[in-house]
Amino acid sequence: MKSLVKRFGGMGLVLLAAGTLFAQPAAPAAPPLLPATEMTIQVTGFKKDVVEAHRLVTTLQLQARKDKDVIRLNCINDKLIQLKALRNVFDDHVNRYESSQNATDQATTFNQAQDNWNKIRSVREQALLCVGETQFLSESKAGWDGPDIPDDPGKDLFPDVPEDPGYASPYN
Repeated sequence: MKSLVKRFGGMGLVLLAAGTLFAQPAAPAAPPLLPATEMTIQVTGFKKDVVEAHRLVTTLQLQARKDKDVIRLNCINDKLIQLKALRNVFDDHVNRYESSQNATDQATTFNQAQDNWNKIRSVREQALLCVGETQFLSESKAGWDGPDIPDDPGKDLFPDVPEDPGYASPYN
C-alpha cells in the first residue's frame, strides 16, 4: 500500500514538473514589418475602400428597392447590417492606430484594422453575389412536343367494331 502511494506521488511530481516546463511565457511580439509611413498610407487606402464598399452596398440596396425585389433586398439588407457593424469596428481600430504612440501599439492596431478591412471586402463581395444572379437571366427557348391528345372531343372514343362481352366466370 505504501509503495503504491509512493508511486502515485512520484508520478504526480513528475507530471507537475513537466507541466511547468511546458508552460513557459510566450516569446515577445515581433517588431512591425512595415515602417510607420507605409502603414499610414495603407490605412488611408483602407478608409477609402471601406467608404466605397458602404456606398456600393447602399446603391445595391436602393436598386433592389426600386426593382421591388424582396429576396435581393433582404439579402442586401443583411449584408449592409454586417457592413455597418464591421465599419464601426474598423473606425475604432483606425482611431486607436492614429492615437497610438509606440511602434508595437501601431503594429497591433494596424493588423487589427487590416483584418477588419479584409472582412469588409468579404461582405462587399457577398453583397455583390446577392445581386449577381440577374446577369444570368435570359429568355428561355425551351419547347415541348407532346403526344397527340388521346381524348380528343372531336374523335369517336369507341371503335366501330362491337366487342365481345366478357364471360361471367370469376376465374377468367
